[in-house]
Amino acid sequence: MKKTALALTLILALLISSAVVVQPAKSSSKTIVVPDDFSTIRDAIDHANAGDTVFVRKGTYEPLSKTYLNVNFVIDKSINFIGEDRQETIIMGARGTQSQVYLVILVNADNVTISGFTITSYQSMASLTVEGSGCKILGNNFMGRVGIDGENNTFSENYIKDELNVGGSNNLISGNNVTRCPGAGMGLLGQNVTVRDNNIMNNGVNYDGNEQYNWYMGGMYVGNGPVYIYRNNITDNRQFGIGLNRDSNATIFNNNILRNEVGIRLLLLNRTDIRAANKVYYNNLINNTKNVATVQIHVWDFISGFDGTDAVSWDNGRVGNYWSDYTGADKDGDGIGDANYTINAENADRYPLMHQVDISTQAPAPAPLPTSPPIAYSMGFVAVIVLVLLGSTVYVLKRKD
Repeated sequence: MKKTALALTLILALLISSAVVVQPAKSSSKTIVVPDDFSTIRDAIDHANAGDTVFVRKGTYEPLSKTYLNVNFVIDKSINFIGEDRQETIIMGARGTQSQVYLVILVNADNVTISGFTITSYQSMASLTVEGSGCKILGNNFMGRVGIDGENNTFSENYIKDELNVGGSNNLISGNNVTRCPGAGMGLLGQNVTVRDNNIMNNGVNYDGNEQYNWYMGGMYVGNGPVYIYRNNITDNRQFGIGLNRDSNATIFNNNILRNEVGIRLLLLNRTDIRAANKVYYNNLINNTKNVATVQIHVWDFISGFDGTDAVSWDNGRVGNYWSDYTGADKDGDGIGDANYTINAENADRYPLMHQVDISTQAPAPAPLPTSPPIAYSMGFVAVIVLVLLGSTVYVLKRKD
């Protein structure tokens, strides 16, 4: 009897252990609903764990006061933050005085998703800053400034009515409507940033014609790189459609650049600044007041030296751009103009297109870059190289006449 009881005990123990092993593990993630589970967004975020979803029902949510560092909501864990309807799920920033600048949402965690909100603010508040990496900001309306400062983020299908600043690297900006921003629609200051399939229109509405103080107002400006800008509609912007600044390194192709005051504006690109390297090809530049223009920024009694067009290639070695004011002929019928499109005395599109570009199709690939830079024989050029290697920034200035 003892042996039988022992055997039964062992068999029962094995069955119990087997049941524990084969029982599937329950998921630890949960969905927290506002206002069902918590009446405020802030409480819902505070009680969420990584992997959870905070779902916010339609309504207007207005913080009663600011939190630390002038931020209303801080998302510091990897959660999904989802609104029921982007038009009717509205987050208002806290009220402040004109001298106070608040931020509505700060994301300082990785792998956060924000979707389905209208995020607006009082006075000059910023709507969103993303410092995390691997975040997805999808399908929102932003009525205040947005900053994407982390890496490997996706910012897509959003509506923006204030400036979008991209300071981080390896970010994708796609499918957004950026319109009626008071300053610039976009500021691109990161590296390996892709900007595609966006509508960037009617921006720079506060531009008053003073280029010295309002040089950043327009469609988008580029101040770093490499940046890849393609399949965008860049239209009807004050001052400029695309602004290339001193440190820009942009490849710009397959875009409609239409009806801007200046299609592409060049600022502080000069021969001593060897970091700037831009390619512009296979675009439509149509009915801009000026297709290309340079700007010299006045600083007291001085102005910048060179006009900067030497830092841009206006074709890729095989095809150039379609220019609505090009008057050349195409005698051989290959779709390339027989004469250059002249930009200034030293710069031209050597392969101007006779027909408009279909930006839904892929542009021809650029010609391969040389494996090594050309040898510099000029002592002045050598001096510039030495200064750059020493970490100096070279500016060429001349006294205003």
